[in-house]
Amino acid sequence: MKARLFLVFFLMGLLTICVELPSAAGQQVRPGQCPPIKGPGTCAISCQSDESCGPGSKCCSTGCGFACKRVVEVHPGRCPRRTGPGLCAEFCTGDASCSPEQKCCSNGCGHECMTAIKDQPQHPDSSASCIRNSTMKARLFLVFFLMGLLTICVELPSAAGQQVRPGQCPPIKGPGTCAISCQSDESCGPGSKCCSTGCGFACKRVVEVHPGRCPRPTGAGLCVERCKGDASCSPEQKCCSNGCGHECMRAIKG
Repeated sequence: MKARLFLVFFLMGLLTICVELPSAAGQQVRPGQCPPIKGPGTCAISCQSDESCGPGSKCCSTGCGFACKRVVEVHPGRCPRRTGPGLCAEFCTGDASCSPEQKCCSNGCGHECMTAIKDQPQHPDSSASCIRNSTMKARLFLVFFLMGLLTICVELPSAAGQQVRPGQCPPIKGPGTCAISCQSDESCGPGSKCCSTGCGFACKRVVEVHPGRCPRPTGAGLCVERCKGDASCSPEQKCCSNGCGHECMRAIKG
């Protein structure tokens, strides 16, 4: 198992050097931006340019390969600083909901269109862009290689003979730090577990997850956060979206 994991991570790193990224040279680059990358995805190359994707999509990095993704329209500039809580209503769902000079910004409770603050435009030359691209490839290769090496050289924390605390670890959001700062749940403080960071291990606050699933929202409810997680609810309930905010609802079993 360790050898397989090492091979996977090593090949992912090698791919960042050996595979040419899809080039826009001679190809039409569609407006809009790719969605943010949420950790290493599949290493398949299913597109070569924006033109090989359907309408409203671009050829985007998955964190390892490339695939067609729906365009995320992002207006230039940044959101103004919040001055206090505003109306708890969702007046926009993204920059595409606003006029070109506006962005969909948080008002402290909900979201609404606000005039964007313009940043000083920068015009990097192509050579600088090439250097940054090469540096990023080298960094990605190093990260994946170290992750693979870690699966062979470091014993993962074992629960053998140790007390495993109730609750679950929070979800891993991409490769984290490769430090091993705990060996078991007992080496963490109260309410914490020894959890994977995506590369190493660290103490994380326990996420209490009640069994079952949330019912499907039937419409927009009150835009109020009445719970922050299943721990806020009774054992037979879960913290679910009501279409705008969150509240405790009876879980659907199965």
